[in-house]
Amino acid sequence: VVPDVDLRAALRRAAAAWTSTGAVAWREARADEAPGVVVGWRRGAHDGCPPFGRSPTAAHAGPVAPASFVHLDASRAWGGDDGLDLERALVHELGHVAGLDHVADPAAVMRPDPVTSAPGAGDVAGLRSLYGGGVDGPGDLHLLPAEDEGATRRSAGGELPSRDTPSASRCVLRRLAPPATTEVGLLDVDGDGAAELLLLRADGRGQRALEIVRFATGPVVVRTEGPFPGFEPAGASTVFTRDARGVVRVFTSDAAGALLRVRRFDERGRLVEGGPEDLASAVDGASPVDARSTVADVDGDGRAERLARRE
Repeated sequence: VVPDVDLRAALRRAAAAWTSTGAVAWREARADEAPGVVVGWRRGAHDGCPPFGRSPTAAHAGPVAPASFVHLDASRAWGGDDGLDLERALVHELGHVAGLDHVADPAAVMRPDPVTSAPGAGDVAGLRSLYGGGVDGPGDLHLLPAEDEGATRRSAGGELPSRDTPSASRCVLRRLAPPATTEVGLLDVDGDGAAELLLLRADGRGQRALEIVRFATGPVVVRTEGPFPGFEPAGASTVFTRDARGVVRVFTSDAAGALLRVRRFDERGRLVEGGPEDLASAVDGASPVDARSTVADVDGDGRAERLARRE
């Protein structure tokens, strides 16, 4: 275990790395106040968390909420030429506590195995999506009131109308959907009355990964899932359907139309592998649904939002 003085120093540097972005701020708790995040060493099975020692994971973080935590595996070697980089791990885990998920960006500190201790532009854009701020740029997604006078159902790939300013946006997601590589749409995948934002992002090999963004009243981003690489192989096509019970299924076919894979969203909105019943649905023919719709109620408050993208 790293000496306490070294852990504190590494934690101060990790907190300063995020604070320096201007998007979020961390500070050391005073002696007379309850800390928002507690950092500590753990071994094996502990505190109801996934046990250390059964996977390569050397650290993990708690929820995006007060009284969260960061646990570090005390059985691993930390520091020095052969040990794990403590500061880098702390920067990464504090990013999780702030609300960021893993990303595929090789320059991001939130990639699964980061090679940097400094938050990158993509990391900062994620924080801006959660907490506001930043400057409009290509790939920004704006959720606007659908009932605005003169609002039209524009393509999500189209440019924002001049009257659509950041002040009119109910929510802005920064740099999330570059137009050249990403298709976007709104679809309620779990039947709770609130639509999720689906992003299909192409990589350099022609495959497409799926990312799902969920919202709470506001709307505000509460969780992202993915990206799920290989969601759609190169040359394949994907169809979303909904049956009479509201179950959304995902059918992926090759270029010749042959069915490659059947998946569905479960009652918690998780994408899972389909079984025989789901395959039978493909044969019987369920009703297709538009996974690229640009108007939907994303937070279940009874008011629809309109999705537009900044070119």
